[in-house]
Amino acid sequence: MQVGSAGSHGQRNTQLDPYADWSIDEGLRHVASMELEESFYLPSPATWTGPQDPMTGAYSGEYKFNQAGLDAIKDQLLQGRGVAISFKADQSLPGQAVTGSQYINLDTWAHYTYDGAVMNHAVCIVGYDDTYSKSNFLADHQPPADGAFIVKNSWGSTQSTGNDRNDWGIDGTGYFYLSYYDKSLNYPEAFDFVTPNDDDLTFGKGDDAEVVNEYQYAFMPGDPNAKSYEHVVSSANIYEIGSKSIIRDVAVQTQSQGTDVRYDLYLLDPGATTPTDGELLWSKDVHYPYGGFHRAEIDQPVVANAGDRIGVVVTTTLPSGNYEIQQNRYLSREYVMAIKPNAGEQIWGESVVNPGESFLGSPAQRTEYADGSYAYGNYTWTDLATSLNAGKAEFQRIKDTTEFGPAYTKAIDALNAWMDLRVERDSSSDPDVQALLAEYAQAQAEYAAIAMQPGLVPDDLDAAWFKTDNYPITLTTTAFDESKLPAEAKPVETFRMYNPYTGEHLFTQDASERATLKEAGWDDEGTAWTSPSKSNAPVYRLYNQWSGEHLYTTSRVERDACVGAGWTDEGIGFYSDPAREGYVYRLFNPYEEIGTHHYTQDVKERDAMIRNGWRFEGISWYSQPAK
Repeated sequence: MQVGSAGSHGQRNTQLDPYADWSIDEGLRHVASMELEESFYLPSPATWTGPQDPMTGAYSGEYKFNQAGLDAIKDQLLQGRGVAISFKADQSLPGQAVTGSQYINLDTWAHYTYDGAVMNHAVCIVGYDDTYSKSNFLADHQPPADGAFIVKNSWGSTQSTGNDRNDWGIDGTGYFYLSYYDKSLNYPEAFDFVTPNDDDLTFGKGDDAEVVNEYQYAFMPGDPNAKSYEHVVSSANIYEIGSKSIIRDVAVQTQSQGTDVRYDLYLLDPGATTPTDGELLWSKDVHYPYGGFHRAEIDQPVVANAGDRIGVVVTTTLPSGNYEIQQNRYLSREYVMAIKPNAGEQIWGESVVNPGESFLGSPAQRTEYADGSYAYGNYTWTDLATSLNAGKAEFQRIKDTTEFGPAYTKAIDALNAWMDLRVERDSSSDPDVQALLAEYAQAQAEYAAIAMQPGLVPDDLDAAWFKTDNYPITLTTTAFDESKLPAEAKPVETFRMYNPYTGEHLFTQDASERATLKEAGWDDEGTAWTSPSKSNAPVYRLYNQWSGEHLYTTSRVERDACVGAGWTDEGIGFYSDPAREGYVYRLFNPYEEIGTHHYTQDVKERDAMIRNGWRFEGISWYSQPAK
């Protein structure tokens, strides 16, 4: 590729009025041109045998080129996705003064960081060129081989206007080349956005003006943090639905490569205190080759009514067979005070995790079903707020009972005094401000010496040095609109047939079966109820060859037990309605051998049968409301 000079370097044209009205029309508050569907944490082409310095971020050990990282980035580019990546740049800000070019050749705009320098800038990879010559890079520091990413910087171009106008990059376009072998490359992440013209997230997706509700608790912008367990563990969030909605998808964050994620969605019983105390509405297993943000679309319509509480349970399995729990966390003020120099210039985080929002659980059993599916059960759940409060209490105990506490208080008071005066006088160089800074530095040094004494802080450093957020599990809903439901979810009639010779009732949506039974002498009793032609909740139909009786159930456990006892599994008879507005009741007659179970939507029929000695077995599944 022919590359020309871009002329002057680093100039910026600022034309925006800082005193203008920057407010946005309130009608645009919830308008978006795209939606993030998925992101992918990719392996980096640059790896180091030693760890990063926790203070400076510098790499250590020996650099090794990682072909898998390069291949992963190329794969995402070929799928039409840009890849964000961090690296060490000569400039980390537009217009920043640069004394000489240490890594970038300004004649060819070819960049190569040849040492383990700390990354300071992020850009977007938009393409690659395997034939890009290594001779285009600085003559005294060239990469070991040809090949470079085509990268777009975020500083605009000469074609831009206002604050984004900037003469930087190849011909002033903002593009440059970044060597495959740059030693500072880190944190490559690809993003896949949904636009109104995409076919993705098809179920529940309306027109361009569709409104969605995102239920989530995790807002901390800290670093993702994953913990690994040898035994099965799950994370879960509970959400209360604000208005009648269709649940469109659930989303999670994962950290590791090659994970298998199991999603379980529960409609919780009134008064439920755990995320599995209710009816299992939907399950799905998904394999993710990379960590990142992932959405799992609900395959069939799940309708939630206003006030419903939904438990979203996520179980993540690693390639090793261990289990992973993902959370975001941020450095705490305590850590910044103890470890970081010039703590007043550093950033710390706070989080609010309320009781009843997030849970960590471990199941006691796994049930395998005849259709190859499975379910976890008998969970032991711990409220995340409870466990975090226990950590805070332990940290508070240390502050109250050791020399750590007074030193911490002294340092915090000194920090606040310095920052307050600096803001009041709008100066960091004022002599009084400098004096308070010196007092704070002394107090911070005394505090750090105490805080780092072996054995003083809790063994679980999360309790002392980090603020941990809720589990990053998101639930997305769209407004309920029956006209926008898929055709397969539209209601159909379920016919009720009666055998006057055996006393058995049979229920079917098959018009041919209905006609055959009528010819055989069965009475056609009309429509029993209406229900969708397909939903997330099948009703299984079983046949007893010895008694001639049929049984209908939504329970896979009951279905498998009947098959084990010799019943014939006739597949799915029909489906339960996800709107759950109408009820189909199940009754049992202990005195009969045929027709022992009956199913009805008619409350009067139900009550009459109970008076005649039938046992009421509750709601068996859901239908359209009775008319």
